[in-house]
Amino acid sequence: MIDQFGQRIISKHFVIEDSYLSENSCSRVQYRQISRAVLITDGSVLKTESDQQVSILTVPAEEPGSFAVRVIELCSSTMTCMKGTCKYRTISFFLNSPIKAFS
Repeated sequence: MIDQFGQRIISKHFVIEDSYLSENSCSRVQYRQISRAVLITDGSVLKTESDQQVSILTVPAEEPGSFAVRVIELCSSTMTCMKGTCKYRTISFFLNSPIKAFS
């Protein structure tokens, strides 16, 4: 691939929006959707007294062929939410909402 400045980029994989590709190229593409959610709670899911933490959790896939859910916990010390609350960002490769993984 050659970028707009004429520099050659060599890679095995790259991410591009499908509008740049021909219909013939898109017919061979297997699509996966990224589901994201932001949740705000009144406390951490981890048993700790400190609000000085950033945690990364992985919730394993429920069934073969599905994907794990990645969760980033940001407490109030990160200044992303009010004191006494925690903010969670979930990311998964589900066709459904990642919130269903927690129900």
